[in-house]
Order: sequence, then structure tokens, then C-alpha cells
Amino acid sequence: MRTVWKYTMRLRVDDRIGFDLPKDSKLVSVAMIPDTDHELGFWFEIETDESIGNEIRYFAVVGTGHPIEDNLVHRCTVRDREFVWHIYEEVIR
Repeated sequence: MRTVWKYTMRLRVDDRIGFDLPKDSKLVSVAMIPDTDHELGFWFEIETDESIGNEIRYFAVVGTGHPIEDNLVHRCTVRDREFVWHIYEEVIR
């Protein structure tokens, strides 16, 4: 069976955060969480069968005009008042 889980991170430009997720989780949305001090919410569709195991997936917040490393893949763009942030996932090749 599948469900949606929410993970949060404090917005830190050009920093990475790792989430311990069930394997093959699907990122479905990222948004600023209202009434917080720059908290981002990440929503993942996950498989609830614990036998599939977990993996650490790393995400980065990149500001407009900032350099993007070659191992980062764009996942979505988020507005934060007058700012626009780009969410990238680190892909190991």
C-alpha cells in the first residue's frame, strides 16, 4: 500500500539535506510552510511495505543565478515571497 509522508527542512541556500526514505519514494510536492521561519515541506509518496528498505536521498536549494553542480537534477521550483528557489536532487552516477 502507498501513502504520502511529509518531511521538513529549514531553507538554507546552497546547502544539502538528506531524507531517510523508503526505496523508490516519489517526490510529489515541495512548498513553503506558511507561518514558519522559511521552512520547506517535502511530500513523498511512499510504499508502506517495510521489507523494501530505505535509502538516503539528498536535496539542495539553489538560488536563481547560483551555480548548479553537474550531479544535481532539477525537481521543482518554489516561491518564497519575493524569492524563487530551485529544488535539486543529488544523483549518484
